[in-house]
Amino acid sequence: MQTLTRTRQVIRELVQANSFIELTRFFDSLEAQWRQAAPGEFPAYLAAIEGHMLVDLENQGDRALSQVLKAWVDACPKAYHPQVVMGMHCFHRACQVQDGGQRNAARLLAVEQMCETATAHLLRAMDRCAQPVAAAIGMLRVSAHLREPAWLIELFQGQPARYRPSAHADVEVQEAAAPLLVKHGLLPLAELPQALPACLSRRADHENEAPRYYWLRHALVARPGCFEAVQALAVYLLPRWGASFDALELLADGPLCEAWDEALRNALRWMAVEERLKLPHAEQLQAVAGWQQLFDAWLQRPLRPRESAVVLAWRGALRSSALQDHAGGMRDFAASLACNADHGAIPAMGEPFRRLVGLILCDGIADEHQLLRTAIERLCEGRTHAGACAMRAAGHRFGLWGLPRSAEQARLWSQVAVKRQRAGLAPGFEVLAVARLLWAANRHEVACYLYERCAELSLPGAALGLYELHSGGLGNTPADYLDDEAAEHWLQRAVEAGSRQAKYNLACLRMEGDEDLNERSAMLAVRRLLVDALGNPQTNARARLHLGILLRQFGEAQERAEAVAYLSSLVEHPDPWVAGRASAELGLAWMQGRGTRKQSRFAAIEWANRAVSLQPGDSAIEGIQAEILNSHNRVKTLVTQCGAALFRGTLHASELPPKQAVSEPGRLRASA
Repeated sequence: MQTLTRTRQVIRELVQANSFIELTRFFDSLEAQWRQAAPGEFPAYLAAIEGHMLVDLENQGDRALSQVLKAWVDACPKAYHPQVVMGMHCFHRACQVQDGGQRNAARLLAVEQMCETATAHLLRAMDRCAQPVAAAIGMLRVSAHLREPAWLIELFQGQPARYRPSAHADVEVQEAAAPLLVKHGLLPLAELPQALPACLSRRADHENEAPRYYWLRHALVARPGCFEAVQALAVYLLPRWGASFDALELLADGPLCEAWDEALRNALRWMAVEERLKLPHAEQLQAVAGWQQLFDAWLQRPLRPRESAVVLAWRGALRSSALQDHAGGMRDFAASLACNADHGAIPAMGEPFRRLVGLILCDGIADEHQLLRTAIERLCEGRTHAGACAMRAAGHRFGLWGLPRSAEQARLWSQVAVKRQRAGLAPGFEVLAVARLLWAANRHEVACYLYERCAELSLPGAALGLYELHSGGLGNTPADYLDDEAAEHWLQRAVEAGSRQAKYNLACLRMEGDEDLNERSAMLAVRRLLVDALGNPQTNARARLHLGILLRQFGEAQERAEAVAYLSSLVEHPDPWVAGRASAELGLAWMQGRGTRKQSRFAAIEWANRAVSLQPGDSAIEGIQAEILNSHNRVKTLVTQCGAALFRGTLHASELPPKQAVSEPGRLRASA
């Protein structure tokens, strides 16, 4: 861990001084130390090769890193490492663009162009080094994660490199792809390589089909038994990449790893476990026992500090939550943080960190050794863990958890937290989840600060959180924070920011208020809010329900038919309140003949009865049933039911509530 921190510091200082020749020498020295160390024992070299250490990405951004790398390549044109690091930078940006939005032709072209540039730089690196292990590992990752450029395949086939994806793309697609490259400070490859590096051998047929194994072979020729090369392959043998569950076990037991010690082989095996880590609920007794046995068994194995840190952290989380062993959990958390590992680079540390925060803040467990401060600082040193950065911002703002009070540090770390959250770098503990946890722990001032700071930085969901805070929606709200005017302000801010949940909430408030929705423009405005709320898993069903209610009451003839369609689609929804209220509203539609094929009191009663059976005790649903049955007068109720039965007319099965068998033979009831 100290080596990584020191490496980052030296690299940053050399970059800031524009000392690129010295930077090259430093990377060469890292490689020499890596080659002298035992396999897997010197992670600083491959971590540096990733390129993230050169600049402060969170404050300077990808374009600044691209500029630094171009300057380094220009200053040392014959050097190996500038080309390797530039190739890895282009690879990471290609992955970022690929995962950064909806898949379309422009995004695909941008990824292919970045992949071309990455490949060209890595091939140039191979021409500058007799044993280009890092460059071969880079090409392994390019071929496995993305796809080798077609022109590289042409070169392996002994043909001139000709194929360019941009040459076969429409002008509109090229124009749409260009901003995706510019955003990261990259340009399309100017010229294609016309020859392969001399160090590359011919490919076997099976290596053409799976080129990752070709690049693995070259990496292992350059450094036999290279842990990082095999680990790079292992990533793509995880189940999420379509591999079998025993693929990593077979790899660890195979000839590639026979010279390793057991801790390195266990590092590969643990990758498959780490991918499926999940904290069970206390009532899931079998799952709790299974995970407890698994963690205990793994801690009996030889492990590297990195794997030990993760296993201990997860066992601590399991102990303190599902097993209610708070003291044991704290011991495991302390042991995890004592491991000489780069905690901030491990996404799997996010969930245990959330549990540690809850243990100290919500459960009130004493933090005598300042584990929370240690965990916050360790996780902030990496490039993920937005939640830890949010905790650090709050800690500096109020002088909590052993962190010194500093408004400037609070401002900086809140910016980092939001940037990481926007980039999706918040494994296990998101920024707004931190604010909610602080609120639940009665740290109201701290939580409110975090919500307001995130709203200032336009983090999606922060304005809606402030609406819930000031309207009492978060629960346990002190009177000082209840403020209708502030709640309205933040709800409107959330709507303007495009929040579907906020649009749904505003639509409900307008429907429940005293606004005259018989006014066409007012009704259409509410309808627009509800339509905009569709597509969000949290609001979709209820938005459809309210669209049905709105259009049934205030819509024109065609819109009333739409209302019935919305309501009919929800009568078998898994949420009994949604299904019950939709059934009740269909009852009103049949009673009034609004949007239905005809008017039918019989169908109305059937739907109302089903609604009550789904959601008994709901005053609104019972009120609708009473309206349909004329329940304010017993005589009228009896006459209504008899008349409905006598004059039911012809109704299709699809126009009545669905039926299903119950436990008593020959008897039917309304389906839930």
